Amino acid sequence: MFPSTVVHFEIESAQPSLIADVVVVRDTPHLSMVKSGLTTLISRSAKAAVGPPGVERLQNFAQLKSGWDGAASNPISLKSIEVFSNFFADTGLCPDRAGVFMSAERNVVVNWPDAGGQLVELEFHSSGVDYFVERSGEEDTVLANSAAFRNLSTLIAEHAES
Repeated sequence: MFPSTVVHFEIESAQPSLIADVVVVRDTPHLSMVKSGLTTLISRSAKAAVGPPGVERLQNFAQLKSGWDGAASNPISLKSIEVFSNFFADTGLCPDRAGVFMSAERNVVVNWPDAGGQLVELEFHSSGVDYFVERSGEEDTVLANSAAFRNLSTLIAEHAES
């Protein structure tokens, strides 16, 4: 939960003793990053991979406030965005028609159809990327900053063009 202060005050109104509690949310690293511009966190390669509509979706996900869809809902993880950005910077992949989504775990999800219309999906989380290639049935997790993370592009590259 974000650091906050509860301010208790009474409001003068036609109703006697109307009392309200207001939660004042202080800036957090997440809110500060959103205010300063999320695009500074996203590499040029990642921006090219998802295009302007994908970058806009990431900005929208980052601007969501805690509780936007129930008590347990939160905005997208900035660490997930960082791993997503690093992956595309390291691999240079640039799939056609990439879609950008946010998982229930607050992670960046990028997917696209390959040349045969089969799904290729990458979910970026704080420790790496989960991938699924429908055509081959391959599914696994690779850790960020590992050789497998950089080499994943070899496996995915043949499915990057639709």
